[in-house]
Amino acid sequence: MNLTSVLVTAIGCLASLALEARASDPAAALAVAPQAPAPQPPSLEKPSFDRAVIEEVIEAVDDGYRFNAYIVRWHGSRVLVSDPIGAGHLEVGDTIRFLVGRHDVAGHRVLLFMSLERSANPQSPPVEPVGVAVASGTPATVEEVLDAEDGGYRFRAYLVRWRGKRVAVPDILLQTPHGVGEQLQVIAAHTSLAGRQLLTFMPVPAGTKDAPAANETRDTGVVEDVLRTKVDGDSYLAYVVQWQGSHVALPAEGALYQVGEPLSLVVSRVPLPKGGGILRLGSAAAVDSAAATDSALNVSTNATAATGVVDSVLSAQSGDYRYRAYLVTWHGTRIVVDDMFATTHYKAGDQLSFSVVHASDSGVRQVAFMLFDFPKASAAAAEKAAQ
Repeated sequence: MNLTSVLVTAIGCLASLALEARASDPAAALAVAPQAPAPQPPSLEKPSFDRAVIEEVIEAVDDGYRFNAYIVRWHGSRVLVSDPIGAGHLEVGDTIRFLVGRHDVAGHRVLLFMSLERSANPQSPPVEPVGVAVASGTPATVEEVLDAEDGGYRFRAYLVRWRGKRVAVPDILLQTPHGVGEQLQVIAAHTSLAGRQLLTFMPVPAGTKDAPAANETRDTGVVEDVLRTKVDGDSYLAYVVQWQGSHVALPAEGALYQVGEPLSLVVSRVPLPKGGGILRLGSAAAVDSAAATDSALNVSTNATAATGVVDSVLSAQSGDYRYRAYLVTWHGTRIVVDDMFATTHYKAGDQLSFSVVHASDSGVRQVAFMLFDFPKASAAAAEKAAQ
């Protein structure tokens, strides 16, 4: 897992929290993407709503950031009911209301449970991402496996001992089969949202460094431009590349290239539930370098907001999969702003708002520019599904 992968994972978690925190009623909650190792929104299935007695409250505080969730017995199995905005105020023995969501995520039939309880003060300011810091690759010991299945949809989470604390790690995509007593690599995300300091846990998928994913292919492009600058002391270096008749951009990771040189690429295709999907492009040299090492990551990130003017649009398509980014003049320097979900349609001359993401990986500091326009279900679809 390289720095870019960790950034996407961290921001995906942040986006998930932001969307879930906006849900103030069951219908709105259906439009929320679940927490996942990558930002891949689920398809909508008709949910159900249930109540159960709380058997255990899972709470942890790390440097002022709080994790909160509940364990209940549902259809005879112990499951984790997430509290994505840290609004929990219930105790063991209380009855909790929760949503049972069934989603199709990247080919997996996922079962999720989310608290419908709200804090005593339901009026909260708009939820806008402020920042996220991530510690990746921290080992934790599995103390209990929570597992449930219903109609082909499955839920799994681990209760682990992390830094001496008992916390819960949902395995959304069912990619990390572990048993009691085994070591699980855990990503812990510190997130600041609307004045709340939230702590979230995700597993590092087993085998992510061993082989490329089934939806990855190798290809070659030609470097047409090299963009470089510094932002608050952090380095920025990216390539504009001609690939299959289109212009795309990717961060300069691994070997350095000059204009006119061929560049080996890894092209990833992320499916979306409504059809089609997202194209992501990266340096094959960076991927191979990450696959060759097992060293634990020590990554922190922080995101701030910025604006700039679009100079030109970078776009590509492969079948139903789309790529989109923008060349932007920002502080007198040209940069590339990646549209992480390929959902926007800005044109040259438009004003663009985006995130400036500073990252430090074991002392190596970098900066990236990203645009997040989260794909989500319409309110009408959510209301219809709730009926």
